[in-house]
Amino acid sequence: FDMIITNPPYIGSAEIEDLQPEVRDHEPRLALDGGADGLDVVRRIVAGAVDHLTPGGHVLIEVGHTQAEQVVDLMSGRQL
Repeated sequence: FDMIITNPPYIGSAEIEDLQPEVRDHEPRLALDGGADGLDVVRRIVAGAVDHLTPGGHVLIEVGHTQAEQVVDLMSGRQL
């Protein structure tokens, strides 16, 4: 692929109950719960992206504003 664009679940498991009711009560938990720190699915995407991207390809991942640095570190470690 030239580009992978994804909006994975990125909310920490313990934070789901604190979400706005219109989100928490109307979205499947699977679409919200990203594991303990919210990055379980993101880690899997980053780990597999290299195998699916063409040289010079891009990965765009929606994450929470407090997770940006962690995701940059994950991607830098994979040269993404």
